[in-house]
Amino acid sequence: MDRVRQYERRVRKMIDENTKLSTHVFRKMKRHLEDARERVVQMITNAQGWNAYYYQQYKQELDNILAELERVLSNELQQGLEGGFNSVEEVLRYMIEHFNLNVSFPVLTLEVLGVSADYSADLVKGLTSELRKRLNLYISQTCLGQMDPYQLIKLVKDQVVDQPLTFGAVETRAEAIARTEIARVYNTAQRIQIEKLGQAMEQTGLQLKKMWVHSHVGKNPRPGHLALDGKKVDYKDYFVVGGHKAWGPHDPGLPASEVVNCGCGIVPMPEIEWVGS
Repeated sequence: MDRVRQYERRVRKMIDENTKLSTHVFRKMKRHLEDARERVVQMITNAQGWNAYYYQQYKQELDNILAELERVLSNELQQGLEGGFNSVEEVLRYMIEHFNLNVSFPVLTLEVLGVSADYSADLVKGLTSELRKRLNLYISQTCLGQMDPYQLIKLVKDQVVDQPLTFGAVETRAEAIARTEIARVYNTAQRIQIEKLGQAMEQTGLQLKKMWVHSHVGKNPRPGHLALDGKKVDYKDYFVVGGHKAWGPHDPGLPASEVVNCGCGIVPMPEIEWVGS
């Protein structure tokens, strides 16, 4: 039993490292957003004039700034996804070595990482697209004399009450994307590996379970997720999350309310009866 408890403590730390990774990725994304905001403010400050003649010039400058922002945000998120994906192997190797299991390590398939990277790139593109539309609208209004440049700068800095956020809105969504997608790629890849490992272990007479691990991060944790912390089921069975059956966190059948900003993870857990002490 001591070996089991030691294993549980270690894999919980691994899930915690994934959560720290998503926080680190978001902080870097936030810095890029702040840099892009400052570049837009500088563009407005250094403008030659504000009339329809200059609109296309400012629009192109804005497009260049946001294209670079999209590129660096995608790169940061891609690195985070790779880290989450690689942690799957760390967990599995640790379990096999810790319990001295006589099973082959299931080969990780890169397809999950590829699909996750494409999906996340689309999410980032959606962020910058919405930001581009809103800023282009403000710039056109300024060029047409409907607002002055000082008001435009305040809008870019999100300093106008009762007006939609610009970079602030992107920052909020970027945090949700980083936290959600890094956890998603880990859980999706881990589910596939647990299924492979469970089948391999059954052929040798061994049994495998999977355990839900709560991240214990956030001011308002979901009560249903907290209740599942430490719960173990057979690797082929389902958990019940908010009334929904799920193979684990980030099951595609779960509603967004159970997925967005969720940092929970699943880990493989050998049957205690045969593990011994």
